[in-house]
Amino acid sequence: MNPIMEIEEVAKAIEWQADHATNNGAPCTGRVVRGQLRLLDGATEVSRRIAAWPGKPLEDALPLRL
Repeated sequence: MNPIMEIEEVAKAIEWQADHATNNGAPCTGRVVRGQLRLLDGATEVSRRIAAWPGKPLEDALPLRL
């Protein structure tokens, strides 16, 4: 198993995905993904669901699904 997929903290997973996209020629995707960090402190239903994600965010591709 890839240790990256074991990241359980949503913020760390979003940061990793954003860095990965940026470092692999997709800077626009990296910026969009990084913008999701702001949602973690929001008061919307989407914010609450993301912040309380029950699984492993990268294994579930959470940062790319939003």
